[in-house]
Amino acid sequence: MNRGMEFVKTPIVIFSDANTNLGKESVRRIFNLFSNATVRCVSGEKRIVNKESDVASGAGEGIFGNMNRH
Repeated sequence: MNRGMEFVKTPIVIFSDANTNLGKESVRRIFNLFSNATVRCVSGEKRIVNKESDVASGAGEGIFGNMNRH
């Protein structure tokens, strides 16, 4: 990531995991939050839509998610 950031020419950069699906309005909503000059970083809530559809990545999601929230 650090190497890639050397080439960024935009004021806002969005990172996500490879298996992340952003909603249609997600980028616009994230961008709009930065209209407030005090905002420096934005994050979202992780929602697992179908754990069973991808056994390899979904199997531990419930456990990992619970650990992150506590």
